[in-house]
Amino acid sequence: MEILYVTHFKVTLREDIADGPTAMDRLVGHAAHWLVEKTTTKPDEIDLTQDGSFLRSNGGASGWELLRVGGDQALKIVTRQPASGGTIFESRITLANVGGNATARVSLGRESTAPGLFPAPAPAIRQPTFVLELASDDHLSLAAEGAVQDGRYLLVQSDAEARAVSQALQNPSRIPIIVMHPQGQAQWDAAKIIAKRLIGLVRVVVAGYRYTRLIEAEIPSVRVPFGGAVLAWSRLSSPPLVFVREELEALGQEGLRSRLMALLADLSVRARGADVGWAALRQLALTEGVSRAAEEADRAASDGDLSSQIAALQEQASKLKQQLDDAELLTNAYARDADAAKGELEEVERERNEQRAKADNLQAQIQKISIAADQDDITLIDDAPILDSKNAEPTYRFLEEASEGRITFTPNALSSWRKASLSNNEQMTQALIGLSRWAMEQYGNASKPKIDGRLDDWIEASFGIAVSFHDSQIETHHKADAAFHFEGKGGWNNVPHVKVTDAVPWPQVARIHFAQDETGGRIIVNHVGHKLYK
Repeated sequence: MEILYVTHFKVTLREDIADGPTAMDRLVGHAAHWLVEKTTTKPDEIDLTQDGSFLRSNGGASGWELLRVGGDQALKIVTRQPASGGTIFESRITLANVGGNATARVSLGRESTAPGLFPAPAPAIRQPTFVLELASDDHLSLAAEGAVQDGRYLLVQSDAEARAVSQALQNPSRIPIIVMHPQGQAQWDAAKIIAKRLIGLVRVVVAGYRYTRLIEAEIPSVRVPFGGAVLAWSRLSSPPLVFVREELEALGQEGLRSRLMALLADLSVRARGADVGWAALRQLALTEGVSRAAEEADRAASDGDLSSQIAALQEQASKLKQQLDDAELLTNAYARDADAAKGELEEVERERNEQRAKADNLQAQIQKISIAADQDDITLIDDAPILDSKNAEPTYRFLEEASEGRITFTPNALSSWRKASLSNNEQMTQALIGLSRWAMEQYGNASKPKIDGRLDDWIEASFGIAVSFHDSQIETHHKADAAFHFEGKGGWNNVPHVKVTDAVPWPQVARIHFAQDETGGRIIVNHVGHKLYK
């Protein structure tokens, strides 16, 4: 059996849950639900309070074993599912409650039943649905190596939270942490996907530019490129895996998930390959069985019952043999883990130079952010709160204050966003941040920036937003939308706009319309929402 993936969680009831089923009860309930998913069998038809089995209509088979030693218990479920090419995939779930502490261990493995020797293709590893079901349970709190796992990313929103991330990064017993600096809706969606589908393998942290720099100040090796990400291993002495913005865009959401899963699943097997908890409880159960058999043998000998004595001695020998077999399995598992760790160190050493070279090139990319603007102002602008679907006020006020009035918003900018049915809130926020940065560059300096080529090309290259200063449809056929009133004055030009999304169905096309106030030295945003015409 080739183990492909292992996760392990400490499971507790949430602090505000006082009554009802225990954590172990809820774990067992989720296991029953998982066993019968995509079948006509109901969860309450599965009895997990004793050893049993379950045949699925698609050819899969499940079996489970229950151990009880004193007040402790453990339940191990094994599901085997045939696949093409003579391959069988096996899922194992071990739920335990030892000393009042509930845990859940989930692993995936495969074996080949095909004749001959041939290299098996790398499997597409996917997180079992059971894991997400646990993380989505509002009554439970999951932790992997002390890190809370709820299927969501952690959004850093203060200096204190950035310092907390820095402290967590320095804990060598933690799971890996990926710190991301999204600069587009696709990257925000990628953060959601990997937080949801790599539970127990990685902690996803999303941070604005200011906070990534604070983290870097504490831990120089965790240098997040603008619009990129850094995967920090559990030990900071290992070179981090760096993704620049172009790599994230090329990989896409599924590509990034698949890449991280391949790396992290392999490491999870090296670290958690042996089911130590189940083995320990099984050893206790066998030891109790040996003791009972010895007592029965002594009693039979005292009574002169030779046949009973032989049966008791045979039972004792059988359980001792099981203990020996289990011990040998654990020993072999630890030996494999040691060999794998040695290979991992050699692989890290081979990659060190490549990663260091990549890291050396990051500083140049990061420096492009400033483009002749004051660095502190840009980092502050970059930390604007994400647009709320019904109330843009906090985001607008933040940008107005952070830009010192170089960008401002009309009442229509508030109402247009409130009426919109767009779902790309993060992407719209990033576009407003880019527009604010341009406003500060354009109107916040004594001298105007020197521009080579077309203004719209320069803005896109410098601030990451696609701006158009003309729209023939508005200027010719929708003239009512071509101007607006603001602060008692009419005639503000409403044609210039940011193209946030294009080449998508109309309900998803997003625009930000603005006017340039050369006298007041500012940009006036009048519309944030859908395209003004179909």
